Amino acid sequence: MASSKPFFVDGMTVEQILNLGDDILNKLDTRELSRAVRTTALAANKRLNRLKAQAKKQGGKYIEKKSAKHSIAMDALNSVTNNGTITGTFGAGGKNRNDLRAELARIKHFMDLKTSTLKGAEQVRKAREKRVFGKTREEAKKKAKKEYEKGYKKATGKKPTKKKVKKILDKIEEDYKKKPSEVWDIYNKYQEREHLQDKSTSSYFKGYGYEDIIEEIGEMVMNDEPEENILQRAMEMEEEAYLKEEDEYLREIDSSWGLSIDMSDDPFEF
Repeated sequence: MASSKPFFVDGMTVEQILNLGDDILNKLDTRELSRAVRTTALAANKRLNRLKAQAKKQGGKYIEKKSAKHSIAMDALNSVTNNGTITGTFGAGGKNRNDLRAELARIKHFMDLKTSTLKGAEQVRKAREKRVFGKTREEAKKKAKKEYEKGYKKATGKKPTKKKVKKILDKIEEDYKKKPSEVWDIYNKYQEREHLQDKSTSSYFKGYGYEDIIEEIGEMVMNDEPEENILQRAMEMEEEAYLKEEDEYLREIDSSWGLSIDMSDDPFEF
């Protein structure tokens, strides 16, 4: 016969349950923990399904679906599904007390991720596009539409058809969906190449100009520059950034100590 005793978590919000401390959770029996997991899993699965509705599996992980209503970052979705290899669905079924504690922790981790909500995942996606390409896809499409319509009218004396404009915008959307992965692939190759450089100075260059290099790679990828040219430019930029920072550091020493340091000539060079 099922117990009629009220559950400890009854009346609590999902957030309140997930924020219960270990001191309280340690006192809850299996029945109570199961109730806590069922309650929070219901909310977590709704979030999970909303994310899945905007995605499709490709290459072993979730990526943006062409017909998606929301363009989102897939971090939380790929994390909870182990890059699409499991469903990621949350629940209390068939779990013992230790399993329930682990499941509650898994639910909390997922719910705490900014990319577990459509709004948060969209914000993260926009921030990344801004960082890599200098503008979001929305901003890029708005600018392209304005420039295309202006150029078309100047050339023909009339406005382009909606079909022509849509073709331009669809190309931008397609690029923004596939180009980011290309940018990071090239950046990782650049890091590997820089790390393997057989020169004593390579370790000093590591990490300098990171933000600018990412943006430069993004711009060059969007312009369909050859990969080798992009890698070479990234190497040059990091060295330039290092030398600039070194120069600023020496100037600061000069200013602080009244020294005059001239690095143009090496007194030990014959």
